[in-house]
Amino acid sequence: EALRKPIADLLAAAEARGPELAELGTALSEDPSRLLDREFELTTSGSDGHPFAAELTVARGGVGSPPFLVWIRDVSALRVEETESARRFAMLEHAAEAAWDVRTGELRWSDNLFRLFGLDPGAITPSIDYVFARTHEDDRDRVRQLVETGAATGRPWKVEYRIVRADSAVRRLQSIVASVEEDSGTRRFLGTVQDVTERRQIAR
Repeated sequence: EALRKPIADLLAAAEARGPELAELGTALSEDPSRLLDREFELTTSGSDGHPFAAELTVARGGVGSPPFLVWIRDVSALRVEETESARRFAMLEHAAEAAWDVRTGELRWSDNLFRLFGLDPGAITPSIDYVFARTHEDDRDRVRQLVETGAATGRPWKVEYRIVRADSAVRRLQSIVASVEEDSGTRRFLGTVQDVTERRQIAR
């Protein structure tokens, strides 16, 4: 429903669907920066009227991209699998961001993404090759293919995969990546990365 609609239409729809969404819409329209680095969970409904649990996060865009990127996920199935404490541990304590310039190959990590890979912030110069090298060998080809297809087509992707950190610890990560094409024709990718290791263990 949201695809290619102006923000004003989305805020009007939010106000019509309940006070919880109206409050969020007000924050988005007045000062989105106060929503950064926070996670919101709410119950909403689609056009068919069916209610579902949704999770919303707001990330800051890079130079030449929209000022803010909003991620909305239907997490109904996950809420059946996990407890509230596990959700907060996985989603808040282990969330990180990355930006990749396809033309230059530059990859930028948030401090928390360094920590997810078992590194001190700034310990290395991040690169796609480093990510591939740390990806578990059973997942490496699948991840490489997704990244190469995304880079060639600009299509967003979501992938869950294992990494082997420098300390030999194996962690399971989930990445959600979207592309941003600038006026110059340069394509960049912005993404969130989450450590879902404990969540998957609880689900079993």
